[in-house]
Amino acid sequence: MKLRAVSLICILFIIQLLASCCDEKEYYDFTEMTAVVSENQIAENENLTIELRAGELEFLSCNFASFGFTEALATSCENGTKGMKYPFTEITVTSDADFTEDYPAASDLRPLFLVNRYTAEGEYQFVGLDQVDLAEISSNVMSLYLSQSPAIDLQHSFSIKLTKSNGDTIDLTTEPVNW
Repeated sequence: MKLRAVSLICILFIIQLLASCCDEKEYYDFTEMTAVVSENQIAENENLTIELRAGELEFLSCNFASFGFTEALATSCENGTKGMKYPFTEITVTSDADFTEDYPAASDLRPLFLVNRYTAEGEYQFVGLDQVDLAEISSNVMSLYLSQSPAIDLQHSFSIKLTKSNGDTIDLTTEPVNW
């Protein structure tokens, strides 16, 4: 009886692995990102851009959920056609130095950052990071555009915390930036 149960479980795992390469059920996930600033020294008429780029992508597929299997590694398919498996649900951005009188060190700077969102008309549109539906912009590459320069001339390192829909968090810190 134990041999049959083990054999059945092995067969289900093999079927799940083979079936995980369905074109319509492919996602990607990652556990690490890097934050790269556009420049370390920002001139008077320039703006800061922080590019968030995922590390190694893991391609996933969902099948056979009724059998208790929720995901399996895809082996060879059109990878990631459905986007992030666990989209971002929250992003926080802070600085280690006072940005303005209204934004002291460690305060939430999301109202000062913009992101590009793809619209239904097929165009990109800048939207405030604090106003966007994060599921619309969740991607393995994302750029944050600072809409204003700091009023206080200090060196800034930005801390970014991204929370995914499965509860996982990714914490990043940029290189120091001067204005």
